[in-house]
Amino acid sequence: MAIAGKFGFGTGDSSVGQKFKAFKGESGCTYRMSFVWFPIKDGKFDLTAPSPEFIGNETHYIPSVGYIINKGPEYTKIAGDAPRQRIGAIICLWPTDKKGVLQKDRAKDDWEVLPWIFSGDKYNQLKSIHSEFGFGSHDLKVVCTDTQFQKMTFTPCSDSLLSGFNSNEKGKPVLDKIVAAVTGLIPQMQGHIGREMTIAQIREKLAGGSGGGGGGGGAAAGATDDAAGGKVDDIVDSLLDG
Repeated sequence: MAIAGKFGFGTGDSSVGQKFKAFKGESGCTYRMSFVWFPIKDGKFDLTAPSPEFIGNETHYIPSVGYIINKGPEYTKIAGDAPRQRIGAIICLWPTDKKGVLQKDRAKDDWEVLPWIFSGDKYNQLKSIHSEFGFGSHDLKVVCTDTQFQKMTFTPCSDSLLSGFNSNEKGKPVLDKIVAAVTGLIPQMQGHIGREMTIAQIREKLAGGSGGGGGGGGAAAGATDDAAGGKVDDIVDSLLDG
């Protein structure tokens, strides 16, 4: 994996060799997540930024090869279908039960920073929510209704657990770990979207060689109450004092 910046043995090297699975919803489950790919200033997320960051590309899925980046008509021809958008975000998935209720006793330790890869239609739904309930100050509640096709509905939460850790000095140990996880994941995001391969490499892969190569839901109106049933500042205080 690629890593950014300077590091040394035991200093800043915790992400070396670390691999991140992508978020996949399971049918019947409700999730609470924060978008966390924001600029980092003085060790904190700049949640006043106009938007979290995303990465995307036009891709093809080819059986036995996987997702590849489209680089022109030859790629479309060999794939046999038009390219499709794949967009990637980085999220922090908070520990909840299947109904989306925050498990407060686990929130300090059992969160996960994950890539979330989705299509352009989901991006547009998220963009619509963000225009009214900015993801710097609102978490997102996600209800998965179909595991295979990743059908989901989205609802903004009334507040943001990430923002609570970001602004509360007691939350610094947790925040530092989240920042480190995000920093380690950013260089991997392109690989989660698709591999860069030449036509020759694709053909070799299809022929059984190694191939080489590089690296629909809807938005509900209004914001829900937070998943723990209390103000997020109080939640963070209780988590960190416990």
